[in-house]
Amino acid sequence: MAKAIIPSGIDEFRASILGGNGLQRANRFEVFIQEENLGFLQWPIQTVSLPGRSLDGIPDELTAQGGNPRNIPVKRGYGGEPSILLGMFLDQNWDVREYFENWMDLFNPIDENGFLTYEGSYTSLTANCDVQILFLDLEDNIKWGMKLIEPYPVTIIQEAYSAEMMNQLAMLNISIGFKEYTTQQL
Repeated sequence: MAKAIIPSGIDEFRASILGGNGLQRANRFEVFIQEENLGFLQWPIQTVSLPGRSLDGIPDELTAQGGNPRNIPVKRGYGGEPSILLGMFLDQNWDVREYFENWMDLFNPIDENGFLTYEGSYTSLTANCDVQILFLDLEDNIKWGMKLIEPYPVTIIQEAYSAEMMNQLAMLNISIGFKEYTTQQL
């Protein structure tokens, strides 16, 4: 009689997971952001969302039998927007907010009269930007990483603050867009 490959009993399942490399903890990550003109962001990131990924396809009408053509994958998709979301606490000097404001201004700066003042290219503005997300094990060893290609700030997400939030810390949430990403298992 054939047996299941993955044990269904909780003790056997736990032993198979613990006997291997273990499971990734959701809170064991670091995010590094560096923009050439602004420098390295030295601020801890509290939350990060990784992008989804899909393969977008087109129907193969030439070899279809009947009215049911198969899809052929032709390009990468990202399950929505190609972006990551970062959440961080806001410092009292608002330096971390200013970092992202200044980064966005590189793409679309305005003068004191509200007129656009820069005529650069997207490629030159993103060429020297670096955003990396690294996942760590319990001993702080890097196990997996994602590097964004041509990253740029998309949105400083609107936040609400109120007088009744007396014991809460202010948060800053940012959406970072990108062209592509690469991953590396370490």
